[in-house]
Amino acid sequence: MYSRNLDLRRFSSFNSWLLFSTHFQIKKKGGGSAIYVKNNLIYNEIDGITFSDVDIEIAGIVLQLNNNKTVTILSVYMAPSQNINIDHLNKMAIHNNILILGDFNGKNKLWGSPCNDSRGKVIETFLEFHDFVCLNKGDPTHINYNGTLSHLDLVISSKNLAFITDCELIDETWGSDHFPFEITINNFIPIFDKTLNNKYNIDKANWELYRSSVLKSNLYDEKIEDLESSYNKFKSLILEARDLAIPKRSNNFKHKYTPYWNKECSDAKKNKKNAMKILRKNNSVLNQTNYKEQKKTFKKIILKYKQMYWDNICEGINYKTKISEIWKKVKSLKGSNPNSKGIFFKPNGETEKDEDIANKFAHSFSLISRLDQNNEDTYTERNIIVNSFLNTYKLSNTYLNLSDATSEDSKLLNETLRRSELDHVLNSVNKKSSPGFDELSYQYLINLPEEGKNYYLKLINHSWELNIIPKSWKLAIVKPILKPNKDKKSYESYRPISLTLTTSKIMEKIIGNRLTWYLEKNNLLKPSQAGFRKKMSTSDALIRIEREANFAIHSGNYTVAILIDFTRAFDLLWVDGLLLKLIQLKIQGRIYNWIKNFLTDRKYVVKFGDTWSNPYTTVNGTPQGSSISPILFIIMINDFPLLSKFTSDAFFADDCSIWRSGTNLEQIFYHLQLDLNLISEWCRKWGFTINTTKTQGIIFTNKKILKIAY
Repeated sequence: MYSRNLDLRRFSSFNSWLLFSTHFQIKKKGGGSAIYVKNNLIYNEIDGITFSDVDIEIAGIVLQLNNNKTVTILSVYMAPSQNINIDHLNKMAIHNNILILGDFNGKNKLWGSPCNDSRGKVIETFLEFHDFVCLNKGDPTHINYNGTLSHLDLVISSKNLAFITDCELIDETWGSDHFPFEITINNFIPIFDKTLNNKYNIDKANWELYRSSVLKSNLYDEKIEDLESSYNKFKSLILEARDLAIPKRSNNFKHKYTPYWNKECSDAKKNKKNAMKILRKNNSVLNQTNYKEQKKTFKKIILKYKQMYWDNICEGINYKTKISEIWKKVKSLKGSNPNSKGIFFKPNGETEKDEDIANKFAHSFSLISRLDQNNEDTYTERNIIVNSFLNTYKLSNTYLNLSDATSEDSKLLNETLRRSELDHVLNSVNKKSSPGFDELSYQYLINLPEEGKNYYLKLINHSWELNIIPKSWKLAIVKPILKPNKDKKSYESYRPISLTLTTSKIMEKIIGNRLTWYLEKNNLLKPSQAGFRKKMSTSDALIRIEREANFAIHSGNYTVAILIDFTRAFDLLWVDGLLLKLIQLKIQGRIYNWIKNFLTDRKYVVKFGDTWSNPYTTVNGTPQGSSISPILFIIMINDFPLLSKFTSDAFFADDCSIWRSGTNLEQIFYHLQLDLNLISEWCRKWGFTINTTKTQGIIFTNKKILKIAY
């Protein structure tokens, strides 16, 4: 659970384990405290136990057990040669069920030392005051360089845990100079997050058996009358073939050595261990020297192969390497960092039930897409906007500028979905993407036989042509994901991640591809919009503003930029307003009806552990994580107002920047304020809100600015 002399700065979270450690001092030799936690345990990290006057390092967690109980575990390191008093130790007595273990660097006959020192006496007083129990059985826990042994490491528990806790010393240092403990709490079982992602081992799938199993069905000859019924039959057929052809992953733990480990490392470790055993039996100078040499050799070999492994990784990286590949390598070195469940407490100190937690998350996430304004006034104003728009949109420049060729292209948007479009999507998707409720992953669809893919195309065309979207296709599973560096015990610290049905995502991608083709072919998008467009990126806006600002600076002028942030732009998108803008762009017929149906009456449930919340309806916005959401948002923001003559704008989806250059700073401010007023009015009309706390202004100049009037 902890080690003093292992350099934990070299390690991060291993695969399936998470690291919680103290902050190491860079120039400090030794020390440090850490806890590794299996990622499917339910726990909270403890912070705040700090000391300003002494060198004591503590890492801690609260672990949820059965019977709605919790236990606190603290891993402690106390540096030697300092004055530790009872007040320092009392800061660790934070829970009724507690285990405190670590390197205390104190000696007392109570735990087997041949003598008592001052720190050992203080620790003994601490145990008596809190009715704690030392679980050590008198065995030495530390081996010195000369083979002598000492009793420095302790396992301390609260009295109620002491009766059901076993503590055994392991006769193997594992590269440290301390012997580890194995601690077992009987009758107290930790609660696991039983959710097993990717429980089927796709890497060992027998796809030939899968395809032949899918073919053994009369389903393909049946006429599709009820889409949901036919889809469920097809889904069942695929899942039966999956169970037959794809083995399940085992939950059994398998030890994995570090990637650089080899036989030479194992032999060096074995030699060091044998030398230590010989030294403990006969503490002679010859045996001391042999132990030092074997220990030194072991360290050299480990460093050698660790460096070789790192060199091999670096050799595979050059200027042609994709940034995604580099991040994959970084993540493989760091280990996975999964988002495990936290523990939530009621005001009376009891732990919340998973069902109640799921519903609280669901309610919290529902507020994201709700309007802050008075609903009645907002809806009345929006009805006026809709009626006015429908009466005048055919007279707008946007509609009048659409050519006859555009009208023909508009008709092509509504053609029957083609097999080539389905194949294109299946060839371009992320195969590891998680499925929704129906458990159909991309891999199952990609590996269908031809008859299966053709029938699947019939199913989605039935939805497309008749504008039928089963309710399950519009239901999302939402999982709370902890934001970086946020409090795990607060509901506001989590963001929602949605899992939707794979079939829904495939239809979104096909329709999104058609929309993109139509908009790009007919030059209907703002040239300043770089978001989610081919051969465009965030660099476009940066290059434009950098060029103009650089020119202004070298000319002795000013460039003023306003970086506008929209509050929850995707979540609060006004769906009816989007539909109006689709009509204005002559996006009508099947594609319009399907998008309208797709965005209407969407529901989600929050999954927490093995429990589900009640279903909630999404009031506004495009679906989180949806493939079609970016292009729909770009359409919604495409009629951004035309600004004054010398003011420029740039977009990357909802990230908006406007800027203006000139010789007179007051004049620049004046015109930019007029532009901001225009933007504010446009936002009010179409349901956008500018986040004034995050919206920033920047002045680019090499002149000294003495006073700003605005």
